[in-house]
Amino acid sequence: GLSFCINPGYSYYIPVAHNYENCPEQIPKKTVLNSLKPVLEDQGIKKIGQNIKYDNIVLKKEGIDLKGISFDTMLASYLINPSRQRYNLDDLSLEYIGSKMISYSEVTSTLPKGSSFASVEIEKACTYSCEDSDVALKLSRIFDNKLEELDLKDLFVNVEMPLLEVLVAMEMKGVK
Repeated sequence: GLSFCINPGYSYYIPVAHNYENCPEQIPKKTVLNSLKPVLEDQGIKKIGQNIKYDNIVLKKEGIDLKGISFDTMLASYLINPSRQRYNLDDLSLEYIGSKMISYSEVTSTLPKGSSFASVEIEKACTYSCEDSDVALKLSRIFDNKLEELDLKDLFVNVEMPLLEVLVAMEMKGVK
């Protein structure tokens, strides 16, 4: 599925590929992606994410060229504190927002071994995914100010963020 947050506290989840017993019918993934493609490819609509490079690769594999990427909270957190051991959303949320997030293992703990996220009940997936997008938006605002305070904004905007596209291309092409 896909989750979006436009304003803190207001997130949305579109389930597209959940597959479990008695799973409700969902809009086909192709229909959802075709509907969202103009927005996702619009340079003028800014996109924020946690490890947005990964999302970019997933969308490229679906024929969507994500444009308007303006902020990656994982990348910003690295610039702010390069000595951290982990840059995952759960740790960042706890440290900067003071909020413990629902963990992936909590959402998937009742599933049979080897199951994918598609087996998670839509309601649980919605709560988990919406929290992710909400926290990423909140962190982007905190980190944007921190980058400014630490005089790292220019490095972030003019070097690190443009480098994401290069890394996406390298990962998709591979290295020989």
